[in-house]
Amino acid sequence: MHKVTINGKTEYAENGTLLSDLLISAGSPAEHPCGCKGICRKCTVSVNGKDELSCQYKIISDIDVITAPPEAIYSETGAAELHTSCESICCRTHDVYGILI
Repeated sequence: MHKVTINGKTEYAENGTLLSDLLISAGSPAEHPCGCKGICRKCTVSVNGKDELSCQYKIISDIDVITAPPEAIYSETGAAELHTSCESICCRTHDVYGILI
């Protein structure tokens, strides 16, 4: 079992558990409009200070997770932006660091 601290609340997960599954079972808001394919980035969370896609992240050690409101994502400049439609997120061509994806 691994200790997972989510926004200061402690949960436990088996080795290999998808972080998105743990977040859902812990009652944290989670959106996956891309069907957990990892392309919409709406499930981005901070894991030990690094941005990760919760739908792709398998828990293999103790971690600290900080979630953001489901409508908050990062722009190419790193500033938080609010979007109201999946299209504005799924059709992006650059990641949070301005790198072409």
